[in-house]
Parts: sequence; C-alpha cells; structure tokens
Amino acid sequence: MKRQNIRKALIIISFLLFPITIYYFSPFLIIEGMTKGIITGSFILFTLNQVGYKKFVWFLLINRQRVASGTG
Repeated sequence: MKRQNIRKALIIISFLLFPITIYYFSPFLIIEGMTKGIITGSFILFTLNQVGYKKFVWFLLINRQRVASGTG
C-alpha cells in the first residue's frame, strides 16, 4: 500500500509541474536566450540529446584548453 501511495504522489507532482517542465524544454527559451547572448539550460539539454554527453563534455574541455593557451 505504501508503494502505491508514493507512486500516486509522484504522478500528482508530475502533473502539477508539467507546465513548468514543458516550458523549460521549449525551443522558445533557446531562441530567447540566443537573442540575449545567454546559453540556456534548454540549449544544453537539447545539445546533450543530439550529440551525446561525452562529445559535449569533450568539446567544452578542448575549447577551454584552447582559450587558456591562447590558440583558440
């Protein structure tokens, strides 16, 4: 019975947070952030989804090293 109550509570919480979740994953946030020169969380999640986690982290680390060394 306890497990069923936890499951029901999670479903209700997910239902109540759905408008926030759908707005957070909206492409509109990416475009709005781009116009202001900001990388949004939506952009990061979409990028991770498209290119994969390892490639994304590798890209960030390589660019950081290039900027630090003055070659990029």
